Amino acid sequence: MISKRSAGGLVFARDDKGLYILLIRDVSGVLTFPKGIIEPGESQKQAAIREINEETSVVVSEPVGMLSPIGYAVGSKEHGYYKHVQYFVFIVAQMTTPIPQQKEGISEVSWVPYQTAYEKIGYPKTNKVLMQQACIVAGLEQYTKT
Repeated sequence: MISKRSAGGLVFARDDKGLYILLIRDVSGVLTFPKGIIEPGESQKQAAIREINEETSVVVSEPVGMLSPIGYAVGSKEHGYYKHVQYFVFIVAQMTTPIPQQKEGISEVSWVPYQTAYEKIGYPKTNKVLMQQACIVAGLEQYTKT
């Protein structure tokens, strides 16, 4: 089975109503985080910043932290691959209006309140853990309490 490397980010913003996270609706129709393949000569961090901007039009700069990498199989044993993903954590000062990268099959991008995102996130076995870890890395644990 071949292996592919990707990078992406969990992007947070705060206002007087609480904590928000940037989510995309991917080609499978699932709410998740922006990510994509690392280009030749590109670092994981550079790829994450580029992919977030390409998939959502949201501009991020320096991450506040990095999460433990995850990996999973995609497709069948005969025709699939193993994907390694490195996620970074970003905090932006304001929630700019995101625009989905429709040519990549992203049908929606939105800022979602943290608790709503936690309840509705796709791929919950990994993504809920990533959300919790990202809040700890970013010093936002107070928002994870229900």
